This record gives sequence, structure tokens and C-alpha cells, in this order.
Amino acid sequence: EALATPMRSQKFRTEAGVVYVPNLFSKICGVEKGDLTLYWDHIHSMLTPGTYLITALPFLTPVGAEGISRNAAQAFLHNGRLDPRALTASRFYRYGYLPEDTQNYILEKIQALIDYDLIVDGGPDLPAVMLSVLMNLDKELLRLLQSFDFTRAIPKLLIVDTTETLFSLEECVLLAFLNLVGFDIAVFTPTGYRNLEAHIRSDSFDTLIAGDYLRISGYLTLTAADYVVVMTNGHQHDYEVEEQVLRGPLAYIGVIGS
Repeated sequence: EALATPMRSQKFRTEAGVVYVPNLFSKICGVEKGDLTLYWDHIHSMLTPGTYLITALPFLTPVGAEGISRNAAQAFLHNGRLDPRALTASRFYRYGYLPEDTQNYILEKIQALIDYDLIVDGGPDLPAVMLSVLMNLDKELLRLLQSFDFTRAIPKLLIVDTTETLFSLEECVLLAFLNLVGFDIAVFTPTGYRNLEAHIRSDSFDTLIAGDYLRISGYLTLTAADYVVVMTNGHQHDYEVEEQVLRGPLAYIGVIGS
């Protein structure tokens, strides 16, 4: 359901000549029923020709001699604004072979990322970091971006992080950019570690927990400021969930009925 064609989604809409395409940015923690085989089978079932899969961190390599460094990127930024004419005319610009509308789209989203407050603790040179990363996009990501048709399947980025390695600032910049561009992003973190939160605002993505109904306290800490809605498949585990959450103070608890 999460990876459905956007035209079928209730959130897909057009307004004042602008097309709004819903896309996902989710972090999935835990392993359902502790079954690793089922876990990997589920991930493999999500792979399509439009999927970019990453299974190890770090996944970004340092900018090479042909890329644009942070220092060089400063020349194309003025008071937080990107100078697209100067950039596209420079020796650092690598996307001249792409269709013009794709190039314009990339440049517009780079400026949007600079403007939006999605990245935290990026330092004073954050716009230069963004430009350095985003002028060196992987060719497969560019292929997916170029072939993106919002009326059909949305391109996907799936990341599986099973270690204690945190996402670097540069990797978080790339994820935030792809989210703005329209990619569905799913970060599978079975350990539940805070791998994204160091550089991406926690309210910029959804956090989902795959766990056991019988051990909610092992995954969540509920307080008097929290709202709880109980929805289990066929109401089979409603009682088990309610029995646990009602032990502590909550701002609200609701149960979905048939």
C-alpha cells in the first residue's frame, strides 16, 4: 500500500496548475516477530526496476577531482541563492546531457533544499555542502529521476542499516533532496538506532516500529502527553494492547471499531 501508484492515492491532487505528488519518507525499526528470513524476504519483495537499494553505510564516496568541492561551490552561492547560469556554464556542471526540463527540476529542488529547514547541525557552509553533494549524483539515481512519471510508479530508495554507523551530513543531504524530488524513501533500521536524526529533522520522516504487541514498553515510552489509537488486525490483539497502555497516564486513548 505504501508503494502504490500515486494516481491511486487520495493525497494526489492538482491545485492552481500545480501537481502535488505524495511520497513517503519512513524509517522502519525492529524486526517483525524476530524473523530475519521474513524480514529480508519482505525487503526483496519491494524491489522493482525503479528501486535504488543500499545495504551498507557509508554509501557516498568523497568528491573526486572532477567534482565540485565545498570551497568551489561557494562561488555559485550568493546570500543563500543559487546562481544557475554561472553553475551550468562552469566546468563543474555534469548534467548538461539531460533534458532541459530535468536539469531545471534538479536546480529548482537544490534551491528548495537550501531554503527549507530539513537539515540540522549542518554548519555555516551547509548550502555549499548541499551543492557539492548534489552536483555529483550517481548515474543510476539520475536515470530514475529522468524516467520519473508522476502518473505511474514513484522511484524508490531503500536503505538497510543493520550497524551502528550513522548517516553522514552528506548522505542526509542526498536523502532530503530525493524526498523533495519525489522519491519514496524507506530506511530499514532493525536496531532502532538514531541513524538519521543527527542531521535530518525528526518530523521530516515517519518512524514506524515493527514489534511484538505483547512488549510495547520495549519499543515505546508513553507519557501523559501522548495520544494512543489502538488498531489491530481484526481486533485480535486489542485487549493485549489496551491492557498495557492503560497502565500509565495518557492524554488520550481510542479504539477503532468495525
